[in-house]
Amino acid sequence: MFFILLNITMEFQLEKHQDLEREDLSKKGSLDEGIKPVVELINTLSNYYTTSSCAGRTVLLERSDNRKDHAKWLYADHDTADFDRIKKVLHSETDVWLKQESAILHVCCKTIENADNLCKLAKESGFKRAAILHITPRIIVEIFGTERVDVRVIRDGKILVHEDFLKEIINECNEKMERNKMRIDRLFKVLQKRSSEKIELTKKSV
Repeated sequence: MFFILLNITMEFQLEKHQDLEREDLSKKGSLDEGIKPVVELINTLSNYYTTSSCAGRTVLLERSDNRKDHAKWLYADHDTADFDRIKKVLHSETDVWLKQESAILHVCCKTIENADNLCKLAKESGFKRAAILHITPRIIVEIFGTERVDVRVIRDGKILVHEDFLKEIINECNEKMERNKMRIDRLFKVLQKRSSEKIELTKKSV
């Protein structure tokens, strides 16, 4: 049994090293500053590593059809959305959606117990949606918030919202982003406390 566990640990550490050394292929090409402390902390824990992350964002997406890979980003901000900048780029001959999306983390875990404990800690931090996404070929936990705004602001080249309403939508996006930041901060503090106790999230949280 000891040699089996040792082999599992060695394989996990090898996969972790290889994954963390890979080039970042995301659209941005780097970690979001707002979630960077959480990602870096998780990656110091021997039983976990992150595979993807986003701190949350407000975006303007131009779409001519329903294919996600055809969407064009007119604006993106992982912090406070700026009304003047959004208004400046708000034009299109097709459709444009204003979206606010919550933070999301995908974390690879060594064991089911590790995954279960991480889910519990995420929910304690205010992330209502934290669950094991799949267990093969790797055990992956998905953590994400419930804040979301999804409004079509241009249809067939015609702006659908007047300026005051656009400001209200952006204010709503920013309020949700602030709540999103608070959850990320709570998750960091909870994980930091557990790691400082050298528990490595292997014991049941209480």
